[in-house]
Amino acid sequence: ILNSTNGMTWNKSFSGTKNDLNFVIFSENRYVTVGKKGTIITSMNGLDWNDISINVNYNIKKIVFTNNQYIILAIENNKSNLLKSNNLLQWEKIDTDDNLKDLSFGNNKILTISESNDIGIVSNTGLVKITSLRNKRINQLTFKDDFFYILGNGGLIMRSKNGLKWTEIVTNTNNDLLRLK
Repeated sequence: ILNSTNGMTWNKSFSGTKNDLNFVIFSENRYVTVGKKGTIITSMNGLDWNDISINVNYNIKKIVFTNNQYIILAIENNKSNLLKSNNLLQWEKIDTDDNLKDLSFGNNKILTISESNDIGIVSNTGLVKITSLRNKRINQLTFKDDFFYILGNGGLIMRSKNGLKWTEIVTNTNNDLLRLK
Protein backbone atom coordinates (compact mmCIF):
# COMPACT_ATOMS: atom_id res chain seq x y z
CA ILE A 1 0.00 0.00 0.00
CA LEU A 2 1.31 3.43 -0.92
CA ASN A 3 0.71 6.43 1.31
CA SER A 4 1.61 10.10 1.19
CA THR A 5 1.22 13.17 3.34
CA ASN A 6 1.65 15.62 0.45
CA GLY A 7 0.67 13.75 -2.73
CA MET A 8 4.19 14.16 -4.13
CA THR A 9 6.30 11.73 -2.11
CA TRP A 10 4.96 8.22 -1.66
CA ASN A 11 6.02 5.53 0.81
CA LYS A 12 5.25 1.81 0.87
CA SER A 13 3.68 0.18 3.88
CA PHE A 14 3.03 -3.55 4.16
CA SER A 15 -0.66 -4.35 4.31
CA GLY A 16 -0.21 -7.74 5.93
CA THR A 17 -1.66 -9.56 2.91
CA LYS A 18 -0.31 -10.81 -0.38
CA ASN A 19 -3.80 -10.82 -1.91
CA ASP A 20 -4.71 -8.31 -4.59
CA LEU A 21 -6.59 -5.29 -3.21
CA ASN A 22 -9.49 -3.77 -5.17
CA PHE A 23 -10.97 -0.78 -3.35
CA VAL A 24 -10.44 1.49 -0.33
CA ILE A 25 -12.70 3.84 1.63
CA PHE A 26 -12.25 6.04 4.69
CA SER A 27 -15.06 5.77 7.25
CA GLU A 28 -15.43 5.85 11.02
CA ASN A 29 -11.91 7.32 11.34
CA ARG A 30 -10.23 4.38 9.59
CA TYR A 31 -9.28 3.11 6.18
CA VAL A 32 -11.02 -0.05 5.02
CA THR A 33 -9.54 -1.91 2.05
CA VAL A 34 -11.05 -4.95 0.33
CA GLY A 35 -9.75 -7.46 -2.19
CA LYS A 36 -9.42 -11.00 -3.44
CA LYS A 37 -9.77 -14.11 -1.27
CA GLY A 38 -12.15 -12.31 1.11
CA THR A 39 -9.54 -9.77 2.12
CA ILE A 40 -10.64 -6.96 4.41
CA ILE A 41 -7.93 -4.93 6.11
CA THR A 42 -8.29 -1.82 8.26
CA SER A 43 -5.95 0.92 9.43
CA MET A 44 -6.28 3.99 11.59
CA ASN A 45 -3.22 5.69 10.04
CA GLY A 46 -2.69 4.09 6.62
CA LEU A 47 0.56 2.53 7.82
CA ASP A 48 -0.37 -0.22 10.28
CA TRP A 49 -2.96 -2.71 8.99
CA ASN A 50 -5.23 -5.26 10.69
CA ASP A 51 -6.52 -8.27 8.77
CA ILE A 52 -10.20 -9.09 9.41
CA SER A 53 -10.79 -11.10 6.22
CA ILE A 54 -13.92 -13.16 5.60
CA ASN A 55 -14.86 -16.05 3.25
CA VAL A 56 -11.77 -16.86 1.18
CA ASN A 57 -13.93 -17.72 -1.82
CA TYR A 58 -15.04 -14.08 -2.19
CA ASN A 59 -13.39 -11.61 -4.53
CA ILE A 60 -14.56 -8.41 -2.84
CA LYS A 61 -14.76 -5.80 -5.59
CA LYS A 62 -16.13 -2.79 -3.73
CA ILE A 63 -17.18 -1.48 -0.32
CA VAL A 64 -19.35 1.50 0.64
CA PHE A 65 -20.39 2.92 4.02
CA THR A 66 -23.68 4.64 4.83
CA ASN A 67 -26.08 4.87 7.78
CA ASN A 68 -23.61 3.09 10.09
CA GLN A 69 -23.49 0.13 7.74
CA TYR A 70 -20.91 -1.32 5.38
CA ILE A 71 -22.04 -2.90 2.11
CA ILE A 72 -19.72 -5.04 -0.01
CA LEU A 73 -20.02 -6.45 -3.51
CA ALA A 74 -18.36 -9.86 -3.50
CA ILE A 75 -18.03 -12.34 -6.33
CA GLU A 76 -18.07 -16.08 -5.59
CA ASN A 77 -17.99 -18.67 -8.39
CA ASN A 78 -19.05 -16.02 -10.95
CA LYS A 79 -22.11 -15.09 -8.83
CA SER A 80 -22.36 -11.75 -7.08
CA ASN A 81 -23.31 -11.29 -3.44
CA LEU A 82 -24.22 -8.13 -1.59
CA LEU A 83 -23.40 -8.32 2.10
CA LYS A 84 -23.95 -5.84 4.92
CA SER A 85 -22.33 -5.38 8.31
CA ASN A 86 -22.37 -2.91 11.17
CA ASN A 87 -18.93 -3.92 12.47
CA LEU A 88 -16.98 -5.47 9.54
CA LEU A 89 -16.88 -8.80 11.40
CA GLN A 90 -20.37 -10.26 11.05
CA TRP A 91 -21.90 -10.22 7.56
CA GLU A 92 -25.44 -10.78 6.36
CA LYS A 93 -26.48 -11.36 2.73
CA ILE A 94 -28.80 -8.90 1.04
CA ASP A 95 -31.32 -10.54 -1.28
CA THR A 96 -30.61 -9.91 -4.95
CA ASP A 97 -32.06 -11.52 -8.05
CA ASP A 98 -29.54 -10.17 -10.54
CA ASN A 99 -25.84 -10.82 -10.91
CA LEU A 100 -24.28 -7.45 -10.03
CA LYS A 101 -21.18 -5.93 -11.54
CA ASP A 102 -20.83 -2.62 -9.67
CA LEU A 103 -22.22 -0.45 -6.89
CA SER A 104 -21.78 3.15 -5.83
CA PHE A 105 -22.86 5.43 -2.98
CA GLY A 106 -23.98 9.05 -3.23
CA ASN A 107 -26.85 11.38 -2.33
CA ASN A 108 -27.74 9.01 0.54
CA LYS A 109 -28.37 6.16 -1.93
CA ILE A 110 -26.54 2.96 -2.84
CA LEU A 111 -27.06 2.13 -6.50
CA THR A 112 -26.10 -1.12 -8.21
CA ILE A 113 -25.80 -2.20 -11.81
CA SER A 114 -26.39 -5.77 -12.89
CA GLU A 115 -24.80 -7.81 -15.66
CA SER A 116 -28.05 -7.23 -17.61
CA ASN A 117 -27.68 -3.44 -17.00
CA ASP A 118 -30.56 -3.05 -14.57
CA ILE A 119 -30.09 -0.23 -12.06
CA GLY A 120 -31.09 -1.10 -8.50
CA ILE A 121 -31.19 0.67 -5.17
CA VAL A 122 -30.20 -1.03 -1.93
CA SER A 123 -32.86 -0.68 0.77
CA ASN A 124 -33.21 -2.08 4.28
CA THR A 125 -35.19 -5.00 2.88
CA GLY A 126 -33.02 -5.85 -0.13
CA LEU A 127 -32.29 -4.72 -3.65
CA VAL A 128 -35.04 -3.00 -5.66
CA LYS A 129 -34.77 -2.61 -9.44
CA ILE A 130 -35.54 0.99 -10.37
CA THR A 131 -34.72 1.22 -14.08
CA SER A 132 -33.14 -0.67 -16.95
CA LEU A 133 -30.52 0.38 -19.48
CA ARG A 134 -30.41 -2.94 -21.32
CA ASN A 135 -29.53 -1.44 -24.69
CA LYS A 136 -26.26 0.02 -23.31
CA ARG A 137 -22.82 -1.59 -22.82
CA ILE A 138 -21.89 -0.40 -19.33
CA ASN A 139 -18.47 -0.72 -17.69
CA GLN A 140 -18.70 1.39 -14.52
CA LEU A 141 -21.15 2.99 -12.11
CA THR A 142 -19.66 5.72 -9.94
CA PHE A 143 -20.55 8.87 -8.01
CA LYS A 144 -18.79 12.22 -8.34
CA ASP A 145 -19.71 15.86 -7.77
CA ASP A 146 -23.35 15.22 -6.76
CA PHE A 147 -24.13 12.88 -9.69
CA PHE A 148 -24.08 9.16 -10.41
CA TYR A 149 -22.23 8.40 -13.64
CA ILE A 150 -22.32 5.41 -15.98
CA LEU A 151 -19.43 4.83 -18.35
CA GLY A 152 -19.54 2.37 -21.20
CA ASN A 153 -18.46 1.27 -24.62
CA GLY A 154 -18.46 3.60 -27.61
CA GLY A 155 -17.83 6.73 -25.51
CA LEU A 156 -20.96 6.26 -23.40
CA ILE A 157 -21.36 8.62 -20.44
CA MET A 158 -24.69 9.02 -18.64
CA ARG A 159 -25.48 10.85 -15.41
CA SER A 160 -28.29 10.96 -12.87
CA LYS A 161 -29.03 12.62 -9.53
CA ASN A 162 -31.15 9.74 -8.21
CA GLY A 163 -30.69 6.71 -10.49
CA LEU A 164 -34.20 6.96 -11.94
CA LYS A 165 -33.71 9.40 -14.81
CA TRP A 166 -30.46 9.19 -16.81
CA THR A 167 -29.17 11.81 -19.24
CA GLU A 168 -26.65 10.85 -21.90
CA ILE A 169 -23.66 13.19 -22.24
CA VAL A 170 -22.38 13.67 -25.77
CA THR A 171 -18.69 12.79 -26.10
CA ASN A 172 -16.31 13.16 -29.01
CA THR A 173 -15.00 9.62 -28.75
CA ASN A 174 -16.02 6.13 -29.69
CA ASN A 175 -13.51 4.61 -27.25
CA ASP A 176 -14.68 2.28 -24.52
CA LEU A 177 -14.72 4.23 -21.24
CA LEU A 178 -13.74 2.21 -18.17
CA ARG A 179 -13.16 4.59 -15.24
CA LEU A 180 -14.03 8.14 -14.18
CA LYS A 181 -11.36 9.91 -12.16
